[in-house]
Amino acid sequence: MPQKTLKSPNNEFIINYADVKQVCICCIPYALLQYLLVNDLQISKYHTAYFFDELMPQAIKHKLPHIFFQNMYPNTLFYKIYRKFIRLYKLLTRYKQYPFLKTATIFAQDCKFYSILIGSREYRFLADAPHFLSTINCETSPSKQFFNKKNHSVIGRIEQALYGTTYLYRYGNNPQCTHLYLTEPTDSPVIQNKIVHIDSFQSLWDKASEEKKKFILYVFDITEEDIQLISQRPIIFFSQPLDTDYNINKDEYLKFLNKILSKYNHSQLLIKLHPRDTFDYQHYFPDIKTFSKPVNVELLTVLGLSFKKAITIFSAAVFNLSENIEVDWFGMSVLKNMIDETKINNSLHPPRSYNQVYLD
Repeated sequence: MPQKTLKSPNNEFIINYADVKQVCICCIPYALLQYLLVNDLQISKYHTAYFFDELMPQAIKHKLPHIFFQNMYPNTLFYKIYRKFIRLYKLLTRYKQYPFLKTATIFAQDCKFYSILIGSREYRFLADAPHFLSTINCETSPSKQFFNKKNHSVIGRIEQALYGTTYLYRYGNNPQCTHLYLTEPTDSPVIQNKIVHIDSFQSLWDKASEEKKKFILYVFDITEEDIQLISQRPIIFFSQPLDTDYNINKDEYLKFLNKILSKYNHSQLLIKLHPRDTFDYQHYFPDIKTFSKPVNVELLTVLGLSFKKAITIFSAAVFNLSENIEVDWFGMSVLKNMIDETKINNSLHPPRSYNQVYLD
């Protein structure tokens, strides 16, 4: 019987299932960058099976041997029922389809359907963003409150019995998580009884071999032209997929963006697109340069790119910027007239100095 193989869509890398030593389960470039920085280059290239979903940019998926794992479905009654059948199917077939999940070391973002792949095995947690455990995963965040409530419901207990502890107790907050990979210290209770690795991306980059650096730049498609474009703009606006994440009316969202961007000199401004942001900035703001590649700001920073000011509504992209970069922060409260107020986390602030900016 021929061996099963896993290949990158561009055919650069082919891995036999039998050679898989590690599994990287992640949905965003930040977690992938962390995985590539903390692991041996040969393991990352020739012995890792990657699991990606819709949120991982296609340009990145094209370069790595991966398995597509669908997480997102239309929010209709049919698909709500369909998702339950898909979950059960994945649960029953995961080890037959991917036998290496039984033995490989698992690095994972433990959210959504991904928890089904982890099952009852131990794993190593990859964060979604800088300061994740103390901000996005804090007790006052809407998502944490939702899962705290669901954990004690009848449906929640049934789901936990079927899919495992990680299905409801996410973000490393369970005994199966043995290691946490963070870029900064935290006093979150999640770290108790776990091995915590704290390394900034800058320190990991500085220790990386030239070959590893070259591979990372290849995966994220960073060119000299990109570096030149970003270097020429002293102000960067970090976009977010707010119109899709919060179902905001397009015309209303455009007015909202106009209010924000009108506060800055467009000739000095660069819009750094979030990987999931599909809003057509070039059409509505043709005089502002846009950088659309799915590159983490952390990667741009370790490359030595310097800008004077960062602008954001509430993006975690600004969390790890050096203190000499000024941050203009609008905060979630500016969305209060456009989205359900129960989704607003007013306690979310960057863990550093910043300028609180208000809309007129």
